[in-house]
Amino acid sequence: MKASRKWIFQRISALIIAPLIIWFLISLISLSTGDYNSVINFFSKPLFLFLTTILLITGFFHAKIGLSEIFEDYIHDEKIKNSDLLQKVLDHLDIVKKDLISIFKKNNIEEILAVDKKLDPNLHQAMMEVEDDNKEAGTIVQEIQKGFKMKDRLLRPSLVAVSKKTEKNDEKIEEKTKK
Repeated sequence: MKASRKWIFQRISALIIAPLIIWFLISLISLSTGDYNSVINFFSKPLFLFLTTILLITGFFHAKIGLSEIFEDYIHDEKIKNSDLLQKVLDHLDIVKKDLISIFKKNNIEEILAVDKKLDPNLHQAMMEVEDDNKEAGTIVQEIQKGFKMKDRLLRPSLVAVSKKTEKNDEKIEEKTKK
């Protein structure tokens, strides 16, 4: 993964994690005064399950990117970078991520497939345009944040980058002179 992409994913995952941790802590504090049945009812709600799973997946993803950044940027000893221990830690984080995704599937929560698909405003939210003459305009070229749906109901749209045709220099000059 490119360094700039890691930086973007690190920032996006941090923005996702921050409000979810606040929500999670407030929820736990409010449950501390409740009885056993209210706690069980709260934890069995699909919304709690979904938000907690998003928190865990995003947290592990954020941790994995952070660990890889630390090893790439601050550890210059190649023996440590290529060690089995580091690879095992990263592999375990992947296993946990896959387990959480399987929990999603058991609860009918599916990822929205985005890359190389046409932009569907019902499932995707375009965050930026990327000039690409090799792809048809409106084709998704990058997924910034995964989207999810439960059966046919949208839980969170995919945040995506969409292709557009390259503007010719003559057209840009004409637009600037019109302004």
